[in-house]
Amino acid sequence: RFNVAAGVGIEYNDNINLSDHNRQSDFIFRPSLNIDSVWQLSDLNTLRFSIGLSYAKYFDHPEYDTRGVLFSPNSELAMTIMVGQVSITLRDRLSYQEDPYAIPTISNTAVFRRYENLVGAQADWDVNAITHLTVGYNHYNLWVLGNTFGEASHSIDTVFVRPSVKAAPTVTLGLDASASYIQYDNGFFNNGTSVLVGPYIDWAITDSTRLYVEGG
Repeated sequence: RFNVAAGVGIEYNDNINLSDHNRQSDFIFRPSLNIDSVWQLSDLNTLRFSIGLSYAKYFDHPEYDTRGVLFSPNSELAMTIMVGQVSITLRDRLSYQEDPYAIPTISNTAVFRRYENLVGAQADWDVNAITHLTVGYNHYNLWVLGNTFGEASHSIDTVFVRPSVKAAPTVTLGLDASASYIQYDNGFFNNGTSVLVGPYIDWAITDSTRLYVEGG
């Protein structure tokens, strides 16, 4: 199965350089192309490929125009393999972005050029009719281009486990637990460890309405 979607958008931003002083505003022209495909290799194995391409053209500040093509964070190459009752998914997500507003610690700049990549493996096991177990590992990299904000380049290694049980035909209760190790490429920022543990509920209210709540 193969799907292609193309479009164009006009964006207005009253503070493209994320500044309290000397703010700059502009209209931005954004053409885009999205490709999604699924290849059923066999009855048990599936290959998925998706990519989002776009470009940003500034009307009044051409110095901020995109250098090349942007790759959406949703771009992904993934393969799902069935081993007995266990579904194993291997994936890689690569993106190239320049907008700074996605990084909350960045300010006073209109362009933050960076590559991001996430490679991971996830196993899903239906233990029985009401019990499900998900375990996995992700390795994430952020590579900043240029000398400005170069100290933000880092990697994150994460392991996670999500057991769940069906409390009712439409209600699933579960636990989300993960541990991450953050390592920066230079010594400007300190490395760290992050641990998350919390319950969640997934409730299918109707055929077309779903509620998901998580705390941690």
